[in-house]
Parts: sequence; C-alpha cells; structure tokens
Amino acid sequence: NGLLVWSAFGAASLEVLDQETGETVHRWNTQDEFMAVCFHPDGKRVGAAINTVRSPLLHQFMLLRVGEMAPEKEFPMPFMSVSVAISPGGGAIATGDGRGVQLWAMASGAPAGRVAPRTEARVKDFGTVEVASAFLVSTVRFSQDTKGLFSDGDRFCCWNLSDKQPTWSYPQGV
Repeated sequence: NGLLVWSAFGAASLEVLDQETGETVHRWNTQDEFMAVCFHPDGKRVGAAINTVRSPLLHQFMLLRVGEMAPEKEFPMPFMSVSVAISPGGGAIATGDGRGVQLWAMASGAPAGRVAPRTEARVKDFGTVEVASAFLVSTVRFSQDTKGLFSDGDRFCCWNLSDKQPTWSYPQGV
C-alpha cells in the first residue's frame, strides 16, 4: 500500500511513512515504549507490542488504525515482547520474547498457545527463571498459508501451528 512503519526499539513514538517521499502520514506519540511493530494485512492498521511506563511489569498489544489516535484494540501481555506478527487473515497474533513465541486470538486477546518454549525452573524467592536459553525471539513471521510460523532465538525455526511442533530449523536439526 506504499506505507512503511517506523519506530526505534523502545521509542515513545511510532510513525507511518510514505515509501515514495519519506513523509510522515501518521504519528502516535505516547509515554510508553514501542518494542515491536508490524502492519495488519489490510495495510490500514498497525499492531504494536508495548512496554508501558506506568509499570515495568505491564506490557500490552495494541491495534492502531492509521489516521486515528486511540487504539482500536488493546490487551495486556504478561511478558515484554520484542517481536510481533499478525497472521495473513488478521485473526491471530504472535509475539516473541525470552520465553518463546506466544500466540493470541485477535478477537478476544486470549492466549492461543505457545511455540518455541524455553525451559523454566522454579527457584525459591525468585519465581520462574529461564534456564535453557538467554536468547530472545526477535523475529516472528506467519507463513502466507497461516499453517506455519517462522521464528528465531538460538536457531531459526519453522513451526507447524496445528500441533505447535517444529518442522525444520537452521542450522540443521529440529
């Protein structure tokens, strides 16, 4: 649609730019931090994973319509996400963090499962601590047929969304 979404990691503003001219078409300014952004498949909305300044423990997903200031949809997330993707049909969201990839239902905002999970251990007085990997899932993309999801972390993987199992990974292996 000739638009480009722009935000620096952790920035308090998000801009939609015209690809031809580089001019700002729309800008959202907030006190919160935009951690990851992507276009909705309709090209008229933007999905954003946000770290709020109200609390270091409050994170959320927002669906923003280009040209409007108020969010169309927002729901809380338990972990800070550093990547976000919206499925080609717009019905599902994937967010990547240090614990893997969380899937969400767009309509309700309810969790819809997790892929690429990290091993966690309970440690007295500290809650849940990751023990298997220090990698963040910084890249998440749905396949065009919405049957798969691609993610990185300690390796690049293709996930089958019906059974939430990897179908291949790079470097080689599963």
